[in-house]
Amino acid sequence: MLFNSWQFAVFLPAVFGLYWSVPQRFRWLLILIASYWFYMSWNVKYVVLILFTTIISYMAALLLERYHSKPARKFILTVTLASCLGVLFVFKYFNFFTGAVVDFLNMFVLHLHPSTLTLLLPVGISFYTFQTLAYVIDVYRGDVKAERNFGVYAAFISFFPQLVAGSIERTRSLLPLKATLISGVHILRRVSGNFGGGGISRCPRGSGITCTFLLVATVAGASGTV
Repeated sequence: MLFNSWQFAVFLPAVFGLYWSVPQRFRWLLILIASYWFYMSWNVKYVVLILFTTIISYMAALLLERYHSKPARKFILTVTLASCLGVLFVFKYFNFFTGAVVDFLNMFVLHLHPSTLTLLLPVGISFYTFQTLAYVIDVYRGDVKAERNFGVYAAFISFFPQLVAGSIERTRSLLPLKATLISGVHILRRVSGNFGGGGISRCPRGSGITCTFLLVATVAGASGTV
């Protein structure tokens, strides 16, 4: 589901409308469901990856608050970094790395052939990987408290307006809202902001409905009327 598709033109107003009709204490659940639905509309199987990094980072943050010894905390941080970055490496950088190594070795007449993986690059994998790691590092440094509610944390990581287009959100700017106080203006500004400066004008043909809605959302969000 692309931001400039008719599917998103239906999806966004539907979520935005439901947001205001759902009791405040359940809004994090709506954001979570909408975000995972948005991600799975691209590829259902790869939802396992974002769920994996979310679980690993969630548990790591709780453990970092539980253990106070420096060696234990460093071990937890190292394992978390290795796990999350390992997934990113396999899916995004493995073929490039092996190809570069083989090309280097072939300079010495070894005549090797690179081993490649035929994997589809998961949408947004860099964004959500680094966002989970930023959260864990913030907890490690003591800048923020670990989030106890797994659903709220999962909504923070998978927040659909920024999931596939960034930017990487700092923990202190969004997670403290507990995903129940995220304003409609924030959602619209985040979505419209992903088009970049003047990005509305870059919408391709056939996406007029979405672009019109985002244009209205941008104006309304900027004026604070939403």
